[in-house]
Amino acid sequence: MLEAAGEDTSIVNRTDRVYGLPALSWAAIKGHESVVQLLLSIPGIEINPKNRFGQTPLSFAAKHGHVGVVRLLLEKGNDGVNERDTAVKYGRTPLVWAIADPVNHVNISAPLGYACVENRLDVPWSLKRLDYQGIACYEDRICLGHTPIHYPAPMADYRKYLMDKKLYEAYWGPGSAREQTVDLLIENGADLTIDDQTGRGPLTWAVAGGSMRLIELLLARGAAINVPSRLSSALFQAAGNGDVDIVRFLLERGATTLPNGCGGSPLWVAAQNGHSTVVEMLLDQPVPKPPFRSRDATWEPLRDAARRGHRTIVKMLLDYHKRTWPCLPLGMEGLFWAAYGGWESIFRMLLDAGSQLEGHCEELEGAPMIIAAVMGRNTSILKQLLAMEKVDEHASDNHGQTALAWAKSLKNQEAVDLLRSRRGNVRPRNWWSSLPLESWPVSQ
Repeated sequence: MLEAAGEDTSIVNRTDRVYGLPALSWAAIKGHESVVQLLLSIPGIEINPKNRFGQTPLSFAAKHGHVGVVRLLLEKGNDGVNERDTAVKYGRTPLVWAIADPVNHVNISAPLGYACVENRLDVPWSLKRLDYQGIACYEDRICLGHTPIHYPAPMADYRKYLMDKKLYEAYWGPGSAREQTVDLLIENGADLTIDDQTGRGPLTWAVAGGSMRLIELLLARGAAINVPSRLSSALFQAAGNGDVDIVRFLLERGATTLPNGCGGSPLWVAAQNGHSTVVEMLLDQPVPKPPFRSRDATWEPLRDAARRGHRTIVKMLLDYHKRTWPCLPLGMEGLFWAAYGGWESIFRMLLDAGSQLEGHCEELEGAPMIIAAVMGRNTSILKQLLAMEKVDEHASDNHGQTALAWAKSLKNQEAVDLLRSRRGNVRPRNWWSSLPLESWPVSQ
């Protein structure tokens, strides 16, 4: 083809119609070293062409671990070694691509808390919970003897992480193509502090994959443990994974336990994800006093451990809270989520520790505690609340809805009967709570 083109060498810079990639990019993606070498020898070839997402032959070669192609491209110049592409959700440099892409291949999920549980059914005010599918989901779980709200099991997630970690480690054996690629990029000026669109840099991605060898390699090449991050620090990532060895390794080398740019701390993500050993290790480090937001607010690690039903962690955090900040109120949030999730032992634990029961939780749409139990369809906790003299069954949230209104909207006849049985009929607070249960419309 090149011979047919004669002196017109501009053909080598032309792009295809589908992906908008020139020949050099395709050769880099496929790892064809001889083709890359031939193309680079042609006068007038563009060494650093970008597609519509800003990705270059170097970033493609680094992503796929084609060390020979990376070497050839860097020999022609390293101008693009620190350029971030503009791909949606990525925005990575070639170095970040080389480290992060295997994480995606082995299917390790970044532990930023569970973003979506059963199509947002864990959110009390989600409209999805009020349609016929959401109601059927709760009824099925109750029939099977489960709690109405489902959260992922920490041990199952941790076992999957350990399996994925072994696969990721296989990419980073001594002298492997991936290791050589990373070395080449760093030797040619790759910046170890540049993160991607998700706020993770090279070290954080290495921690996400769980490769101790790669972590040590990056630190030996000058990576900083406490690089300011918009989202996720190395310790935050390790704590979220529940990787005790990496957490210990980072702490011994001075990793900070302070919250990241978005306010999430390693202690918070470990507590939320149910990693009790990591929580215990982090409680031995300096823990900043939680800012006072309101009397309803609960310390974030304690709140989300209660929300997920991590009883052992809740006990550890309660003991630490009492010992360290005896005058700081526990608030209502933790108790609200325990009542909503159906975690009876945690509910009792928080209540005994002094969590606020009366009033309205302004942090959660002004809902009183009795509404939390009704929204979560937890009959046992509802019975306990109705047996307490301090609980007002007529209380409403910021939208004017009472516990009875919620029970009707969720088609929960048992809760309706319990609420009406206490001191006669419960007074309705809005027009639709006075309708018969069978007349309440449910979207189909």
